[in-house]
Amino acid sequence: MEQGSTPDGASDTRRANGSGKQPAGLVIALCAGHRCAALTRMCGGTDLAAAVARSRGGVLVSAPCLGQCAQGPVGVIALRSSRADITGPSVWLGGLDSTGRLQTLSDWVEQWQPTEESGGALPQDLDAAVLGSGPPIRLALTDH
Repeated sequence: MEQGSTPDGASDTRRANGSGKQPAGLVIALCAGHRCAALTRMCGGTDLAAAVARSRGGVLVSAPCLGQCAQGPVGVIALRSSRADITGPSVWLGGLDSTGRLQTLSDWVEQWQPTEESGGALPQDLDAAVLGSGPPIRLALTDH
């Protein structure tokens, strides 16, 4: 699959959830696997959790190892259009330990506003971190 494309052939990973509804907030899932967590700490990281807490409708998810260790610390971002249990398509970011990337991500998350015009456009400083797009993030757990 080409970078920026989705399984159905859509080509813009930087767009909103595609529902035509105003987004309610961002969902950010960070890999908490041993390697990603260690590299994030070593780079001096930023307090992304605090930025999410100050954001409008942001949700931070600590994910188990996402299996993308060769990409450096990875994260996944998606928009949710309501309080639904699933987001729109996700955008995968890699190399979050590179200079300034976590700070850029934190600043963007904190300042992000839920408007149709802003959609999910990432700052240009994160363009090099985009690995591609993926499926929506499921937020609700199902009963076992």
